[in-house]
Formats: sequence, C-alpha cells, structure tokens
Amino acid sequence: MKIALDKDGFYLGSGELKMGTIPNTANLIEENNPVPVAFLKAKWDGSKWIEGANESEIRTASNEENDLTVSAKLDLILELLQKKEE
Repeated sequence: MKIALDKDGFYLGSGELKMGTIPNTANLIEENNPVPVAFLKAKWDGSKWIEGANESEIRTASNEENDLTVSAKLDLILELLQKKEE
C-alpha cells in the first residue's frame, strides 16, 4: 500500500492517492503495516509507526474527548473524513 508522509514523517494519507490530494512535497513509501488508528499523529520512523503527538497535544485531545457527546464525536469524524476526501 502506498502511504504519503510529510517531510517529518507524519502520515498524510494512504490507499489510492489521487493527484492533487496530497502536497507535492509529500514522500511516498510502500508499506504493508497499517497505520494504527489509536495514534493522534501517526509518524513513520523508518521501520515502524510511532505516536508523533507531543504530551500537550495528547492531553488536549484527551480533555476534548471527555467533553464531547457521542453525537459531537460523530460530527467531528464526519468532518475529518470530508476534509480528507477534499
């Protein structure tokens, strides 16, 4: 599977990547290990996926997650998926 990474190794997208959906500066790698969905900011270190979010980002996401209702979480997921398709 082709995976797009930014210059720092952060995950941008995968699968059937279409022209214009990722920056021209993205690095494309061929990788068979799927990106773990539990990571906030998946980052490829050259041999495995690691968590790229810092402690502050994780704390913020954790606090935001606790404040959201199920409906709000679904709305956020839908919004993120729509942005990913653009």
